[in-house]
Amino acid sequence: MKINPLYQSDIVSRYTSGATSISPKTETSRTAMSSDSVELSSGAQNYAQLLHQARSAMSTSESAESARADEIAKQISGGTYQVSDDDLMGALTGKSALPKYC
Repeated sequence: MKINPLYQSDIVSRYTSGATSISPKTETSRTAMSSDSVELSSGAQNYAQLLHQARSAMSTSESAESARADEIAKQISGGTYQVSDDDLMGALTGKSALPKYC
């Protein structure tokens, strides 16, 4: 059984020669008549609401974290930043969670 190769140029020329063109006037009137609508399920609506809340919470926390980081940087550069030895050892050994220093 012989399989003839298909070349892209042949396929494109077959497609374009067999295709009929639509006039711009016909396409415009067809678009004006149709309208699309989207309905989201309650689960999708809840997800969108939760996603919006999470993004707003992240932007709020990012600004608070940035302010706290600036404060710590000032304390470090001024030589006044202090970390408890117990907190440091616990964090280094993995025996306690990293301190938040809030």
